[in-house]
Amino acid sequence: MKIAYLILAHQQPALLHRLVYSLNAPNTQFLIHIDLKADIEQFKRGLECGNASFLGDRIKVNYGGYTQMLAMLALLKAATSTDDFDYCIFLSGQDYPIKSNTFIFDYLAKHTGTNYINFYPLTGNAALTRNIRKYYFVDLLNAFNSKIRPILKNFFRIVNLVLPERAFVKGMIPYRGSTSWCLTGQTAKYIVDFAASPDNSNFVSYFKRVMCPDEIFFQTVVLNSPFASKCRFYDRDVLTNRIALMNENKAYLHYVDWDGSRDNPAILDMRDYNNLKCSDRLFARKFDEFRSKELLDNIDLHLR
Repeated sequence: MKIAYLILAHQQPALLHRLVYSLNAPNTQFLIHIDLKADIEQFKRGLECGNASFLGDRIKVNYGGYTQMLAMLALLKAATSTDDFDYCIFLSGQDYPIKSNTFIFDYLAKHTGTNYINFYPLTGNAALTRNIRKYYFVDLLNAFNSKIRPILKNFFRIVNLVLPERAFVKGMIPYRGSTSWCLTGQTAKYIVDFAASPDNSNFVSYFKRVMCPDEIFFQTVVLNSPFASKCRFYDRDVLTNRIALMNENKAYLHYVDWDGSRDNPAILDMRDYNNLKCSDRLFARKFDEFRSKELLDNIDLHLR
């Protein structure tokens, strides 16, 4: 069993280091993309792990923009060109394992071939269909200063009022879900080859004007591929489900708290310890190197 951990980070270098060391084991590789806006030397300094490498061609990532999708694609491309991994697991720099490495390897070996990726069809009256029906200019907006942005936002609102809704790429059903996925090496290679094919250039370009394409592109490619049937809950939620999902299922391997009274998502701390202890998930998010320190220490001491 070989695992590639694909990590997207932009802050808290010490937390990234802790994440890498916690998952470091034989037959693992860490491929890390640091936002071009961040000082990469802060992340490299002190990380002494021979199987961790930083992507050289970095991207200035804007949350919710096409650039975030491109950074994730770059990580997948790096992984599939490095080795034949059994699994490619995408993590943010603020994720952390809540199970031991032995447990993670055994779990994936037991369910080998399964893709763990949240999904639901982004059709009809499902949540957030506007993310593909309207025109969004996230990366363009971020190229301007804070004084100009409000003016441009108002202009783009008018554009969306005037223009007809966008039609999705013909022949494809759009899907949406969390970016916290765990995909087989074969599925990962399929995505990379699909994105690189000139035949799919219009499909890829469509996502330049999508809101949060990182939550839609990968789900759509996988769920419209021969690997769809390998996705966890596919039989339950697609083949036999007579009622269309209105929001994403929870097929991923992450514990996340979306309590509206906390951060979005919640920054985990000691009040979450018992929930993590009882969870059957392999990873959790979102952590902060200061606010979550006591919890992280207890995870290492008792759960891992």
